[in-house]
This record gives sequence, structure tokens and C-alpha cells, in this order.
Amino acid sequence: MSNSPEKLFKKASNKHKKGDHAAARLLYQRNLKRYPEHVDSLYMLGTLYAEQGNLQKAGSYLLQAASRAPRSPMIQNNLGNVYLQSGEYDEAVLCYQKTLKIDASVIEANYNLGQAFAQLGKLHEAIGCYEKSVAQQPHYFSAWFSLGKMALMLGQYEKAIAAFRKALVIQPNSLLTMHSLGSALAVDEQKDEAICCYERLLEIKPEDESAKHALATLKGERTERAPKGHISAVFDELSGNFEQHLGELGYKIPTLIYQSLIEQTSEDVAFKRMLDMGCGTGLAGPLFGKHAEALDGIDLSANMIELARAKGLYDHLERADYIEYLQQSDRRYDLMLATDVFIYQGDLKPVFQGVAESSLANGWFLFSIELSEGDDYQLCPTGRYAQSAAYIERLAKEFGFSVRAERDVTVREEQNRAVPGKIYLLQLE
Repeated sequence: MSNSPEKLFKKASNKHKKGDHAAARLLYQRNLKRYPEHVDSLYMLGTLYAEQGNLQKAGSYLLQAASRAPRSPMIQNNLGNVYLQSGEYDEAVLCYQKTLKIDASVIEANYNLGQAFAQLGKLHEAIGCYEKSVAQQPHYFSAWFSLGKMALMLGQYEKAIAAFRKALVIQPNSLLTMHSLGSALAVDEQKDEAICCYERLLEIKPEDESAKHALATLKGERTERAPKGHISAVFDELSGNFEQHLGELGYKIPTLIYQSLIEQTSEDVAFKRMLDMGCGTGLAGPLFGKHAEALDGIDLSANMIELARAKGLYDHLERADYIEYLQQSDRRYDLMLATDVFIYQGDLKPVFQGVAESSLANGWFLFSIELSEGDDYQLCPTGRYAQSAAYIERLAKEFGFSVRAERDVTVREEQNRAVPGKIYLLQLE
């Protein structure tokens, strides 16, 4: 037994369980130096690296373990987890499917497979996995919650509401679940129940800005803008598959505005400095960046800023509120863009003022709105804001802009209907 790998492995495992990762790692490595084929040491060292966030090394050791023990469901499942965290979703799917083929009773595998499918945009497949997961373990909170989220995204409101209610039975004070249930109830036009849901949430967390905004929407109040904390939370959550989600909504606003600008100017139009307000993942960068000597982007979501940074198109990126940025920055721009930004800003007067004060001579201001038939702006039942054409024309005149172009557009497809809007190209006189 003294020459067996099991003795050293047991010692390493005990260190691992006690949280002494440094000692455990050294012992696993020492064991593998003597016994390179020891599957348990390969598996646990890979697991340890995964716990520490070193996904590259975790994957390397787990792959070695899987090659030596191809019928181990736990090795396949953990390897799938590494692929999932690394963004290699197709590989993750294969690992989880292998896990379930070896042993269909591994409860986590169905949930994990659902997570991988969700990341790939295969929402129906994800729902099927979550349903299997809760059938195996009825008190699996994360599976009920994820089932609700997928059903809500697919417009299956009855299923979503039922899943969120199940999740709340398991974790009665889950604020995220209350938010999601309130949203599902609201879109299913169960207004009174949605109001009760958000009021309960605010009893637990009175400072919750998203809940306050939702409650104002449901009660028909007209606020000037959505809370900044609400906006950043929404887009931090959406950042993982944001561009794919916009594609599903038929979102083409940056392209439509760009085409209109070229029609009004020329294909070789040039600008000194451009500001992309609410830049998101940087969808506008590839279109407009080639026409600007310098391209700046701002957004309230830290996750969105990082995704935009990864594109390598922006000269300066900053997490900031665009009104505060315009008021405080000493930079001046001859092109400012806001695509699908004003759905979170009802009162556009401070925006127009900030843009006018931050513009170079003859600077352009390009943006989109959802269209309201009212006098100025309204907070819609969706929680988004819409502005009227008369309101935009009034603000343009007040702050010295001429309307160079305007166009009726569909800003997105929502619940199988076109959401009407407008794009505007203004120029400072």
C-alpha cells in the first residue's frame, strides 16, 4: 500500500476538502509524476483548477482523465462544465449528452445541457432539458427558474408563470425570481398580480430601482427616465447573447441610420470625432468607425463595454450615463449617435441640450425612437418610452438643429407584431 497511488491521493483529497488548494495541487501533481495514468488524480486536479478559474489547465487534466475513463459520467459532466464556462457551447453539449448516455440519472447533467442549449439560442431544447431536470428533482430551484426564463423568452407565459411560482416555493425571497414572475405576469396582462409581486419585492428591498420602474409602468405613471441601476442590470444580464437576441427581434436600426447618413452625405464622408451613446456591444462601430478619425463609446453596462472593447474598434470606451457624460466631458463631436437608447429616456430635453453643447460646428445627431401618438413622450406598458414626431421637431427647433432626414421604421418585432418607430438625422445649424 505504501507504493500505491491511493495513499497520496487520499492525502491530497483531504487537503482539497479542507480548502488547502495549494497543498492539494502539489500532492496531486506529485502523484501524477509517479503515476501519470492515475485517473482520480487527473480528475481531481482538473476539478481543482476549474474551481480556481484556470479553465485551460482544468480542461487539459479533465481531457486526460476522460481518455483514460471514457465511461465516467462525472468526468464527462465536469469537462462539460469547463467547456460551458469557456464559451465552447457545442463541446459542452457533447459532453453532457455523453454523460446522460452513460448514466441518465445524473441530475445536474440535464440542467447543464439546458444551459448550453440556452447559450446556443436553442431555447426549445433548453426547455426540454429543464423539464427533465425538475422531473428528476422537483425541488431544483435553478432548473425551475431557468425553465421560466426560457418560456418567457418564447412567449409561453402560462408555463413561465407556473415555473417561477414553483421556484418561489423553494426560495420564497428570491428577488430575481420575483422580478421575473412580475415581468411574466405583466406581459400576460395580469396587471394586479404583477403589481402585488413588485410590491412584495419592494418590501424586501425598498431601493430596488428595476422594481420601482416596473411598478410605475404598471400603475400608468409617467416618469422622466428609467433608473440607471435598472438599465445597467438589464444589459449586464443580456450581454451574453445580446447580438443574437437582437437578430431574433429583426433589429436593423444602426444599418438603417448609416444608410440614411450616406444618402444625405456621401460614401466617403469623414468626421473628426464620433460619440456612440449607449454603444452596447459595439454594433455601430464597424459601420460608422471607418468614417471617424476617433470613435468614442459610452454605456451604463460594464459587461457591454467589455464586449465592445473586444471588437477593437473604439479609441475610447467608458462606463457612463450619457447625459452626465455630455455635461462633464470637455470633448467635442461632429457626429453623435444613439440607436435604440431613448426607449429608456422619456424626457429628451436634457439630451438635446447636452448634444448641442458638445457638438462641433455643423455636428450631426443621429438617433432612433419608438413612436408615440401623444404630445411629447409616454411610458409604455412594456416599460419602454416612446416619443412623438411633434416632440422631436419641437426640441430640434429649440436647440438649433435642422431635420436633415427622418424615416418611419420598424424598430423591432415583438410578440409577432412590428413596433413602429422613427430614425432621425439632425444637424446643428
